[in-house]
Amino acid sequence: MRAALLPVLVLLAGGCSSQKLDFSRLSAETTPVPWQSGTQWTFVVTGLKREVRGGLTVVLLDEPAKTCSSGNWKRARVVSTTVQDPPLTTWYGEPHGIVGGLYPAYEIHGRYLHVLLNAPICDNDWTLRGELTEQGATGRVATEGMLGGEHVGYFMAVRSES
Repeated sequence: MRAALLPVLVLLAGGCSSQKLDFSRLSAETTPVPWQSGTQWTFVVTGLKREVRGGLTVVLLDEPAKTCSSGNWKRARVVSTTVQDPPLTTWYGEPHGIVGGLYPAYEIHGRYLHVLLNAPICDNDWTLRGELTEQGATGRVATEGMLGGEHVGYFMAVRSES
C-alpha cells in the first residue's frame, strides 16, 4: 500500500477542499467513468491540520450493504488500512468482540461520494463525504449521529492497482 499512497501524498501538498459540498449540483452531474464496481481506490485520511492519519484501500463492490440510512448502499471490500483514528485497523477483518467485523459502505450520486466507514453501526457514523473526479476524490471526514457530528479531517483518493 505504501507505493499506492505516494501519488496521494503528492496531491495532498496542494491541499484539500474545505468548502461544504453542494449535493444538489454534484448529484445532478454524471458519475466519472472510473468510479464503478470492481475498481480499487486508496484513500489517505488526514486530520484538521492535514497531518496524515493513514491510508485505506478498498474495492467497490456491487453487493448491497446493510446500513441504518435509506438509499442504495453498497459494500466496499477492505484491501488494507493503516488508519488507527478512527480505529479502522481494529474494525475491519475477523470479528474482534463488539467492534470487529465492520465494513465500509458507499453511495455514489453523480459526482457525490458518501462512505460510511463503520457500517452497519447506527447513529454513531464515521463518514467520508466528497467530490468525485476522473482522477479521484477529495472531501471531508466527520462523525455523524442523532445529536449532530464533528468535522475531524479530510481525505483524498486515487485509483490504485488491484
